[in-house]
Amino acid sequence: MKHLKWLVSLVVLSLLIFPIDSVMAEKTLEPDQLYEAFELPELDPDRVKEIETFLEEEGIPEGEANPTSRALSTNSSHPFSSISLQGEFIAYDAFHSSIETTETSSSILTDDISVLNDNRIQVSNTTVNPYNATARIEILNHNGGGSTCSGSFITPNHVLTAAHCVYDAYNNSFHRGFTVRPGENAGNLPYGTYAATNAWVTSGWASTTPPSPGLIYLTDVLHDFAVLQVQGRHSHTLSVARAQNTGVNIEALGYPFDRSTIGSGNQRLYYLFRSPGRINNFSSGAIVHSSYITGGQSGGPIRVGNQTVSVNSTGSWGPQFTNSHLDLINQWTN
Repeated sequence: MKHLKWLVSLVVLSLLIFPIDSVMAEKTLEPDQLYEAFELPELDPDRVKEIETFLEEEGIPEGEANPTSRALSTNSSHPFSSISLQGEFIAYDAFHSSIETTETSSSILTDDISVLNDNRIQVSNTTVNPYNATARIEILNHNGGGSTCSGSFITPNHVLTAAHCVYDAYNNSFHRGFTVRPGENAGNLPYGTYAATNAWVTSGWASTTPPSPGLIYLTDVLHDFAVLQVQGRHSHTLSVARAQNTGVNIEALGYPFDRSTIGSGNQRLYYLFRSPGRINNFSSGAIVHSSYITGGQSGGPIRVGNQTVSVNSTGSWGPQFTNSHLDLINQWTN
């Protein structure tokens, strides 16, 4: 009993000397220690079979796991060299010696990553700009299943999206196939469905080492962008620009799985949403923003005015597009 009284007295004394605010001090993490999750919502098995049939009818061969992707990615020391679904390796132009980034925060407090209010607004008319260029992407995963993401047409036959929708960095593998459905709205497809014939990611993305599936380090977000090439041509496109300023208002677009519904015939129906927010800061090549993003919205465009300056990567991050990003995207689309 005497020992217990002594212990209680010691605890009380320590709290008097070191206030609780000091004991519960904010924890600061450096960018290379900080990571967030992304989610690739699963498609129903029946829908996966329908996609496989569609791609076969379109004459699109199913992509292979491409086990040589990591080997290809190490052929160049430059992280903006790139690899494709078809097994191509593209060396980054030697003229570009480095990747520029803007840094407004050298570290991020864990307290800064707070729970945001769901302020997403459903888009009722998906046939007007920029919504007619925004698309839902269906993915045939390398493991045999299927997932859903978002993206946007940036040329009549190229779609900008997130690299994690295209290439599984944890398992070092491209996904098998992709379909693109611009302007999809509750099962209505005003522009039909496009089949992807090729895809590109940076060798930097293929060389990342995430701590576990579905996670991405802040320092790897600058590589979380990709381009799909599709069969056919879509008449509505969006322009891409650098992300230059913090404090500006943004609008993030995409097809969230948690806002989908089940329609007749047990068909899952997807809806396009826009999520207003702002760019809080730039850190390690990433945009840190306040838009509300959930699974299924990955790869959707982040817009400032009439320009796409990033894509949805995680709930609050996206790659900070620089001249290096724009040069590479231009190389992929030409």
